[in-house]
Amino acid sequence: MSSQQTIVRRMEALLPPVTVRLLHAAGALASQAGVPLLLVGGSVRDLLLGRPVLDLDLAVEGDAPRLAAALAQELGGTVTARSQFGTAKLKTPDLTLDLASARRETYARPGALPTVAPGGLEEDLARRDFTINAMAVDLAPGAFGALRDPFDGQGDLERRTVRVLHGGSFADDATRILRATRYEARLGFRMDPDTEALARRDAHYLDAIGGDRLRRELERTFQEPQPEVAMTRSRDLGVLAAIQPTLGWPESHSQALARWRGEGERVQPLLFAALLASPLSPEEATALAKRLNAPLRWGRVIRDTVELRDRLPALEAPGIRPSQVAALLRGLEPTAMEAWAALAQEATMRQRLLDYVRRWRYVKSTLNGHDLLALGVPNGPAMGRLLAELLDARLDGLLRSRAEEEEFVRQALSRAL
Repeated sequence: MSSQQTIVRRMEALLPPVTVRLLHAAGALASQAGVPLLLVGGSVRDLLLGRPVLDLDLAVEGDAPRLAAALAQELGGTVTARSQFGTAKLKTPDLTLDLASARRETYARPGALPTVAPGGLEEDLARRDFTINAMAVDLAPGAFGALRDPFDGQGDLERRTVRVLHGGSFADDATRILRATRYEARLGFRMDPDTEALARRDAHYLDAIGGDRLRRELERTFQEPQPEVAMTRSRDLGVLAAIQPTLGWPESHSQALARWRGEGERVQPLLFAALLASPLSPEEATALAKRLNAPLRWGRVIRDTVELRDRLPALEAPGIRPSQVAALLRGLEPTAMEAWAALAQEATMRQRLLDYVRRWRYVKSTLNGHDLLALGVPNGPAMGRLLAELLDARLDGLLRSRAEEEEFVRQALSRAL
């Protein structure tokens, strides 16, 4: 069986039938218009690996937005987005396709966004990050399924290798180093020795990457099935230290996550931001949030993780009541609490953190300020104190009904008279 036939069979096995039909139709329409259309990038890699194909990226040797409009008219879809880089998003009732004009890129300096110009398919593949992402599959009739692989990406798939296309790849865009660790972790691959040496040499170019771009790459890593594998690799390559000198990933973090998962706990992506922040000083945490241009919740998670560390010993106090736990934790990010629960060696502290996250922070008294006014409580500081006492009594299980809360208020009023 030829490689072309193999790829067609993979497409038929891994893609919904309607998607395959639409790719045939798109290839035929593009061919009639005299425009080569190819499936490119990660979708080709995943097809060859037999993995689920999540995104379909198409490259056009020509005007992608114009072809997208023509395809939308013929296939009954709409073009929902266009960009200055010659890209368009085609949405049909059955699927979404991303089309991009083939282009070449140059970098004025390390970390700069590329200067883009129209190019041919070979130039488009040559601008990509790794050989395993620099392959294309023809969609034209007669050639449908034919592989174009100018950099031996298929060979690197077989060798389970992540390899850059040229020696200046990481200097051009140092976020590719983070992507390399992500592909290693996701696919069980390894950088070839030259690529690894380049990653170590060029990690310092991360200084030139803006906070938003850097954070988005970390977010993508955090969404992987096992981000800790990429974090450990990033630590060993000097990538984390290049982001911030005090940033690291202790082995204990990975061990804690293994226990956490083994107990059936959910690992949410932002938990990894908390874990990265957990050993930092308050000043270092503030610097990290600034370096990543952290949005509001990211910033809170980073800072609250560090602040919570100083409150942890109090959670180990024998006989501490739920209301006292709530007083220690109220207002802090739950993700910070989950991070310390995952890291906790002491079961009691871990359970108190989780009890607050999952139960106690949702507890409310039945009575509100209007109810207290109706019972004769004057508006002012005394009402606030009484509402707080009601909540504490609820948390500690001393009050279990509205009637018991009303009686609690009456007794408080009688004592005040």
